[in-house]
Amino acid sequence: MLPHSPRGGRAPVRRSAYALPTDSRRLALGLCALLLVSVTLVLAQVLATPAARAGGPGVSMPSGMAPAACPAKVLAMGDSVTAGTGSAVGPGYRFFLYNRATAENVPIQYLGRRGSAPYLHEGYSGMMIQQFSPFLLSDPTFPGKDADIIILIAGTANIEAQYPNVSADTMAGLLDTLIKDILNRYPNVRLIVGSVPPVSDPRTDAAAKNAIATAYSQRIPLVVQQNGSRVRYAEINANLNKDTDLYDGLHPNDSGYQKMSNATNAIYAQLKGWAQTLCAATPTPTATPTNTPTPTFTPTPTFTPTPTFTPTPTATPTPAWRFRGYTYQGAPGSTSKPTTNVSLNLYGWNQGQQPPGTLILTRQSDGSGFYNFLIIPSYYYDYFQLVADPPPGLAGAGVNSQTGNVIDATTVQWFQAKPQVNTSDFFFDLPTPTPTVTPSPTDTVTPASTDTPTPTPTDTPTATPTATDTATPTPTETATPTATETPTETPAATFTPTDTPTPLPTDTPTTTPTPTLTSPSTPTLTPTPTPTPSPAPSPTWTPTPVRFPWRTWLPRLWAN
Repeated sequence: MLPHSPRGGRAPVRRSAYALPTDSRRLALGLCALLLVSVTLVLAQVLATPAARAGGPGVSMPSGMAPAACPAKVLAMGDSVTAGTGSAVGPGYRFFLYNRATAENVPIQYLGRRGSAPYLHEGYSGMMIQQFSPFLLSDPTFPGKDADIIILIAGTANIEAQYPNVSADTMAGLLDTLIKDILNRYPNVRLIVGSVPPVSDPRTDAAAKNAIATAYSQRIPLVVQQNGSRVRYAEINANLNKDTDLYDGLHPNDSGYQKMSNATNAIYAQLKGWAQTLCAATPTPTATPTNTPTPTFTPTPTFTPTPTFTPTPTATPTPAWRFRGYTYQGAPGSTSKPTTNVSLNLYGWNQGQQPPGTLILTRQSDGSGFYNFLIIPSYYYDYFQLVADPPPGLAGAGVNSQTGNVIDATTVQWFQAKPQVNTSDFFFDLPTPTPTVTPSPTDTVTPASTDTPTPTPTDTPTATPTATDTATPTPTETATPTATETPTETPAATFTPTDTPTPLPTDTPTTTPTPTLTSPSTPTLTPTPTPTPSPAPSPTWTPTPVRFPWRTWLPRLWAN
């Protein structure tokens, strides 16, 4: 029975101390439901992340592809075109490729030991196709094993260095060998192979070189097709105008580099799909994350040129001079290796001053041998001069400068340089060839001095015997008139005055012949005739016949 109240009704029901009112219970149930929904949404979001999708069970990656990696690791390798020679912004096509990928939310990251972040690379001026495997791929520090995508552009150096002993077929065969080598060494890498720019270099055989570049570029798509789905072709040659898109007739300018990156069938079009695949998984359970990036991708390709120009003013001021390049160890050429920590000094001076002028900046080449000077208008000079100090134990071996005047093996000079990029590569080698020059000057001096004195003494003795022969007969005639007799014989003595100097050779026969031949030209004997008026016959041999003519002397003698 139920307890009754004192009035005969039911007794009130006692509630537990922990019992809640009806409204409170409803509120608690609502909070629990809300918490459960929140946990479910968070769990779904976690499962939708790329890391969970890549490593989660039941998710299969496409064949031949590594697990998802984001950002995609991109390695640009090649010759001076990859290094960006001729580009005002510096990195060349790598600059425009990176900016477009960033604008379209395609995360990429450059790898390499050269250049500066974020535009690292493995581009080497003058490197030919056949030199990549022994020089780069065999180097244990080469970052190919860490790359997801490799961009390979090679062949311009072959045309420039080996012309005319080069053909498109030979170059295509070398490229096929290099592609197979890369794919075998790095089994997870994807490879984008580009053709080469056209050639309009006015210096030598531009038309013939351009024909080789075009024929070689036309063979590359077939080489790419023969190496399977891990290799894609990027068109470069047909997209560039050789009259407007080249910096020096061989390397592209920024207009050409932008086309290399952003043309419809160029590098970015081939890289974008692979980079997206690496950064996003393919399964369908989570549709929301895959749908969100796609609307941003479709409209932007048509407007891609505009975002690429926005970072340019921040990277390089409008009027600026840039002096950049690389330092190498070895003789100038493709076999040289980068040299680090080389001191480079940039000077400036104006007309009327002495070089090298004022020191503007000093730079050290980095781990890849790269150096870079950026000069703003406040440092303007009539002359710029860049001097590289050789590393210890090495000497300057040469300079390759595209715009400067090479003064010597370590010095480049610019006169009224325009605000642009000025690229110069310095080479240093062991100073072995210098000692071979020293012995040559010692041989040339000795024969010249010995020959000259010998002919002079031979001429002088020939004159002396002729004079002695003429002097010898005269003493015989002079002996007869010596007796002082009648003046009738004096006419015979009249001939003696001309020959009378001959008695002098009796004392010194070597010196007397010269005065005997030139009797009128001996004015030095004029003071001696003054004592001649004395009629002494014996001393008359020396003074009298020398200066007095016989017409004057004979009347005086006759008067006495």
